[in-house]
Amino acid sequence: MCATRDVRPDRRLPAAQPGTAWFVVLPDTERATAATAAVPTAATRIDHCSGRPWLVGRWPDGDFLLAEAGPTRLAVVGHCPVGVAALAQLASRIRDVADVDAVAASLPGSFHLIATVGGRLRVQGSVSGLRRVFHALVDGVTVATDRGDLLARMTGAAVARRRLAARLLVPTAPYPLADEPLWQGILAVPGDSYLCVSDTGAGQVVRWWEPPEPNLGLKSGASALRLALETAVWGRAYTEPTLSCDLAGGIDSAAICYLAASSGRQLTVLIAAGDEGSPGVERAARGLPHVRRLAVSPWEVRPPYADVSMPGPAGDEPLTGIENRANMLGTARRLAEAGCRAHLADSGASEVLQDGWAHLCDLALTRPLLALSRARGYREAQRWSRRSMAQIWTDRRDYGSWLVDMAGALTAGLSAGDNAPTGWGSPFRLPVWATADAADAVRELIGEVAADVRPLARTRGQHDALWAVRQVAYRVRGIAGLVASAGVAIAAPFLDDRVVEACLAVRPHERTGPGRDRALLVEAMRGVVPQATLRRPLEPALSAPEPVEPDRRRADLLALCEDSALARLGLVDADRLRSACDGMPESDLERVALSRTLGCERWLRDLAEADPDSAANAIEPSEAKE
Repeated sequence: MCATRDVRPDRRLPAAQPGTAWFVVLPDTERATAATAAVPTAATRIDHCSGRPWLVGRWPDGDFLLAEAGPTRLAVVGHCPVGVAALAQLASRIRDVADVDAVAASLPGSFHLIATVGGRLRVQGSVSGLRRVFHALVDGVTVATDRGDLLARMTGAAVARRRLAARLLVPTAPYPLADEPLWQGILAVPGDSYLCVSDTGAGQVVRWWEPPEPNLGLKSGASALRLALETAVWGRAYTEPTLSCDLAGGIDSAAICYLAASSGRQLTVLIAAGDEGSPGVERAARGLPHVRRLAVSPWEVRPPYADVSMPGPAGDEPLTGIENRANMLGTARRLAEAGCRAHLADSGASEVLQDGWAHLCDLALTRPLLALSRARGYREAQRWSRRSMAQIWTDRRDYGSWLVDMAGALTAGLSAGDNAPTGWGSPFRLPVWATADAADAVRELIGEVAADVRPLARTRGQHDALWAVRQVAYRVRGIAGLVASAGVAIAAPFLDDRVVEACLAVRPHERTGPGRDRALLVEAMRGVVPQATLRRPLEPALSAPEPVEPDRRRADLLALCEDSALARLGLVDADRLRSACDGMPESDLERVALSRTLGCERWLRDLAEADPDSAANAIEPSEAKE
């Protein structure tokens, strides 16, 4: 058995000390030993058989498993409801890093998987994107981590100006621009791939996962989803003495609540402001008589952008939804005060269960009449024009060509309009306060990736579904990092890989659709969730009155415009941004644009607050505005 430091390989390993979770993986070389000098201190260290460091990090209690079989070692960081003996049995079947495919495809949960086989390393995150892996060269060898900002500090990497410019895009940056880390020289491993590091320290990214073919019908697909979702929820319930879940009245949150309640654990349901007393919440709560209710009063809700001028935790990405940061932290603190340290969110349900317009392209090839019927439903619901609907079927551009065409219209303005999306997604635009330099930077990035980019799946529908899953996973990842500072861990069972696969394996038009909301989840939850909720799976919430502090809110926003970090980088026009903040945009797209921009601004400032002397706060000379 190989020697380890601080830990034994046959048990769950405790955290070295409380704090932000992270880990660093190093190859078994002398040069990697030198690289450990850049790793943060006060961490648990696990060595290779040679005595050189393999895995250094800090993680929550119960979130680490280590198993060993001959020359193979497997480490699981995160949630995975299996025992060490079962993991060791899986490790005994591995002869090469490629054999880890079968292990990764079989384990439930949401986790990072790290293996060393005969001197070679394999590091991977989750297919959904909730668990990410980053890598870079440190002293000439490939080093991997789960946090891009940590690797940036280790390497002295500078902020990548062009990639940051892409984060200003509305409604969101497209794939693969939104996948890329915001640091020069730092690379990300896609969710469908793993990082393989040789015994010399050379790294290579290998794609191992493909989305399942959507061949299952509603009944068989619902059975698979129920099993996967039960495993996702029960696995967490049995490891946490107290749990909290959202209860919003619809089937997404009800499914999580009822599955968690059936575990027998103490359960607290969190009811958002405005939902207390709503018919949907009361219907769902009738079958949960023994749970504790924690309702957020409408008068506890802070206005959008409250305290946004104040520093916050600096993650490796700008926070999506920066306008709600104060409320997210406030709710997390209430949960922590109530003794709830683990919260199960229903985030990701809409994305894994979606049908979506993009599937119409694929459906038309096999069932044209059904595709036409579904198209009518979408057109009526979205009020899309007939002409734009027809373009869904006639647009046959490949993904790279579509990206290039969209890049030519970056400054065309924000408008929802009555047109259906065409090609591979919704048009993306820069806000009016973005500079010409920002537009040029984004066009350059798109030009570099367009020639070789490969969509996430063979069909447009599956690509659209996977990209939606990744986007919500990145959003949840950012929120999880934020609320961890309040002592609460967020889990999203719908984003566990086995749950994602179960949904993607079902024919898209049977998952959901116009007039059949959440059809797959409704079928999966029969006998678990009350029939009254199944009949109305998307119960709308009541509107919460918003406290009015217009002068305070405007002052917070304008404070971010003063000496703007984005303006210093040449990415935004400070006067135009100040005007937008002073007037507060009215349309949804304009509000999203302001949120994304201020999220980037707050992120840059938080980086400087966290480490004023760090080189990571600089801009790479080759990327600086000329």
